[in-house]
Amino acid sequence: MLAAHDEVIDVAEEVRAIREEFHFDAVEMAFYTRVLAGRWTMAHRHVPADAIAGYARGELVKQWCRTYKAPAQRSLHFSVCGNEGASKLAIEHCRRADHYYPIWSDSYVDDEFSK
Repeated sequence: MLAAHDEVIDVAEEVRAIREEFHFDAVEMAFYTRVLAGRWTMAHRHVPADAIAGYARGELVKQWCRTYKAPAQRSLHFSVCGNEGASKLAIEHCRRADHYYPIWSDSYVDDEFSK
């Protein structure tokens, strides 16, 4: 029983280290990244983390994604792009989407309140 418990702790520590390494501070942005990792990934993929994804933050941002056919989530797998490459591509996805989203949201809010 102790070995299984130790394995869970080891996976959690590895995941924490990976998430720290690829942390992208996007508090002010409409999009953010998250490393896809954990016990399920370890059990089924045999690695503590297998991808990083960019996500839309909030319902209004998701509405923009639906309206303009922009992905509300984009996953980039470490096995395809490499750890560093996947991280950079996910961050760039968030930055680009965050460039266009405020243009729409500013005009959307202005139109709603001008009526």
